[in-house]
Amino acid sequence: MDSENNPTIPMEKWFPMWKNEFNSCWLDSTMVLLSHNRTLWYRIRKDPDSSLMANIICKYKIAIRFLNSSSSSHQDAKMIKIQHLLVSVRKKVSDYLKTKLSCIEDKPSSPFCALLNIISKDKEFEDIINVKFDKVLRCAKCHFTKIEEMEETILTFPKITYFNPCGSVTLIECPACKNPYLELRFLYKTLPRVLIYHFEQGAGGGLLRCTDMKMSTRAYILTGIIECVKDGNSVHYTTTVRFIDTDLWLNFDGLRTKPETFHEGVPHLNVEHAHILVYEAVDPSYTVTCESYHEQNFTEFNPMPVSTLDISAE
Repeated sequence: MDSENNPTIPMEKWFPMWKNEFNSCWLDSTMVLLSHNRTLWYRIRKDPDSSLMANIICKYKIAIRFLNSSSSSHQDAKMIKIQHLLVSVRKKVSDYLKTKLSCIEDKPSSPFCALLNIISKDKEFEDIINVKFDKVLRCAKCHFTKIEEMEETILTFPKITYFNPCGSVTLIECPACKNPYLELRFLYKTLPRVLIYHFEQGAGGGLLRCTDMKMSTRAYILTGIIECVKDGNSVHYTTTVRFIDTDLWLNFDGLRTKPETFHEGVPHLNVEHAHILVYEAVDPSYTVTCESYHEQNFTEFNPMPVSTLDISAE
């Protein structure tokens, strides 16, 4: 496979940033997350006008190639052209989202809303992202149980005490006995190529430990993180991506304008800042049926920190 068609990204390359303008970090962090997802690189067409997702990824590829080319252009001139290209991509995506979200330039929305609407626009990606599952809420005190059959693009956790992809203890009050802690569990019927988790109020406390995991017979690795850092009334989003074949990581922050490259070492993410986590399957299959679905039940569910559960890839 030649380098132009190869969906992997050479590590020696430098990568341009979207410059944060008009509180655009919520949208810029979303586009970075999509641009560095290798599963999408495989599926995307070369024509940037074939879809909104293709426009983001194809134009970003052009920016990467131009930044790392042996062109005689002065570096500052290169960066001006690259920023012009990236701004045009942002405008196209922003114009679409304005028809879906109540957002304007100086009043940002969230990466979750942007990601959900961008993915939902391109139905061709449903077979690698959508997940079928039963969402189960149960009270350990009075045994109140509520089960909902669902199919979603992004799995959302409410306020939780810790993150476990199979289930967590939430800070939701039981409607029956008023117990302040309900157990939430996802019983997966299918496991897609890409799993995306959204956290309404962070993923609990401590450092993120679940960078690799195994559910049923499918192994996943963490390849994308969007953090939400709050300071008073201000909110800032940043993105960290992982090269799927290595432990090299790349952090994007719109407040930094210089190009970045991949580095060794797992980032020290405080999970209370987690807004979006993206996992990609190690195997090349698309969506698979979860073989252990019928064996899952609450008697096997023991709420505890994810680092002590047997879900890490071996």
